[in-house]
Amino acid sequence: MVFLQFLQKYHRGALFGGLYVLSFFFFYFSDGLQSGSLGNFLWILYLPAFLLLASVQAAFDLLLSNRPIFFIFIFLFSLFLGATLQFFLKGIFTSRQAPSSKITIQEVADVHVSL
Repeated sequence: MVFLQFLQKYHRGALFGGLYVLSFFFFYFSDGLQSGSLGNFLWILYLPAFLLLASVQAAFDLLLSNRPIFFIFIFLFSLFLGATLQFFLKGIFTSRQAPSSKITIQEVADVHVSL
């Protein structure tokens, strides 16, 4: 009974959390998290993305319940989490890029001559 009252009160958050957990298990059982860089990428993003979206959800809930001070606090916290997520994403994508190697005509000629 208490569980049903809790779900009734927080149905949007429960729906969001349920869909998020289902998507996590979908990726896990479809071998998405167990293969290569996609798995590493999703594991790194899972917790910050959940915190970011949950804080945005909480911010709108507080805004609708006429508590602007809490809304401002949660909104700033979600901005901080978003900036942190962007920081980690930038680090992930720049560290995974292959180093640019420009081959000059002279190097090609040297290899050709050595063969």
